Amino acid sequence: MEFRTALAEKIGRETRLEVDPDRELTVTCGSTEAMLASFMAILNPGDRVAVFSPFYENYAADGILSGAEAVHVPLHAPDWGFDLGELRSAFRDKGCRALVLCNPSNPCGKVFSREELVSIGAVPGSSFFERPVKNLVRFHFSRRESTLREAAYRLKLLPSKL
Repeated sequence: MEFRTALAEKIGRETRLEVDPDRELTVTCGSTEAMLASFMAILNPGDRVAVFSPFYENYAADGILSGAEAVHVPLHAPDWGFDLGELRSAFRDKGCRALVLCNPSNPCGKVFSREELVSIGAVPGSSFFERPVKNLVRFHFSRRESTLREAAYRLKLLPSKL
């Protein structure tokens, strides 16, 4: 069995989401390479991407190399929560096309709750790069059926479709 096919089957077992190994799965040497490759494939020069701040330093470099501009959405100490209004503003007022989401957040260690993840996925116009630590880099785009909203519905985190 081809590696990507086996990996797609594993993802399907663990998440109950169907993944096409030929169209939706890329294997890289690590998450840093995956993030940069994704930025360069998805973002166009001049695009804006929201980043929860503080953030892992490679996200800024990935943005610079891809020609995108980072828009910082602060995580507020001491619990490192975020203001949903500030996140919505990044998309509505500042024209962000995507959000980088590292869970747990590097470097502050913030673990986003289920409710926070669902609220992030419900932000109008949001697409995001998700980097679960020590797992897979996942990419959710509003043009795809499997956005976080759809995944949350399928995993029964939401009572009905939004």
